Formats: sequence, structure tokens, C-alpha cells
Amino acid sequence: MIRMVLADDEPIITRGIQKLVDFNSLGIQVVGEYQDGGAALDGILALEPDIALLDIYMPKKSGIDILKELKAVGNRTKVIFISGFQDFQYAKDALRYGAEDYLLKPVIRDELLAALERCRVKLSRTWFSGEGQEIPKKDEEAPPYDRLIDVENTV
Repeated sequence: MIRMVLADDEPIITRGIQKLVDFNSLGIQVVGEYQDGGAALDGILALEPDIALLDIYMPKKSGIDILKELKAVGNRTKVIFISGFQDFQYAKDALRYGAEDYLLKPVIRDELLAALERCRVKLSRTWFSGEGQEIPKKDEEAPPYDRLIDVENTV
């Protein structure tokens, strides 16, 4: 199962996202919800989720600050930003630091599903060492990533 955290300083947004998409049916388990960037960063570092769906502007730490810190420590969590801001600089910074996507609020279901699918594809790739040996993923057992292949017909 893909593990994901949600972080937004407006609880109504995280509840709305969970109503928008039935994550369990997609093989995604929400393992943490946070209302500020500091707690979100701590949660991501502790839980090591596969995906983090983050508001770009939160108290204590912005989504960009979180992404920078994750990259600095080598964390492989895929980050999707959601934002009420159409500010080009936020989007530019998100791309510069390796965000998977930048979605505007209100979040459109199909855009979120497409972003999750792109993350699923990247997560399902096998990593190899320099000598061609497969590096096992942390759970040893591959999660059911194939559940997201046809998201249009499953939700």
C-alpha cells in the first residue's frame, strides 16, 4: 500500500480532499494529517511516507521549506503541492526543488488523480546499485501500485 501524508493549515481542505478521492480504493493509506509545516516535516521524517500532499503556504514552515529539507537529508517522499496562490514564483520554486506537481485550490479531482498516478509510476520503478543489483525497497514486498492504473474507472 502507498503511504501518504496530508498537510494544510485549513482542516476543511484536508477533509475535502479525503471526500474528493477514496484513497483506500486506490491502494493509498493516509498515515498522517498536519496543520502546520513544522509538524508536517517532523511527520514526514518519522513516517517516511511515499507521497506528501502539502499546502505550499503554512505556519511554521512553508511547503517549499519542507521540500528543501527533505531533499537535503535524502528523503525520497514524492511531494505534491496544493495552493490557493497562482504566484509564478511559488510554482517555479516548487519545480526547482523537485515537486511532482503544483495543484491550485480548489483541487480538481482529475488533476489530483493524475498527479497521484505520476507518483505511483515513479514509486514503482526499481532502483539499481552501480553494479546492476536490485536495491530492495524498505518493505521488501511490492505494494499494489497497479491499482492506480485505471483511476478513471475505479473511483
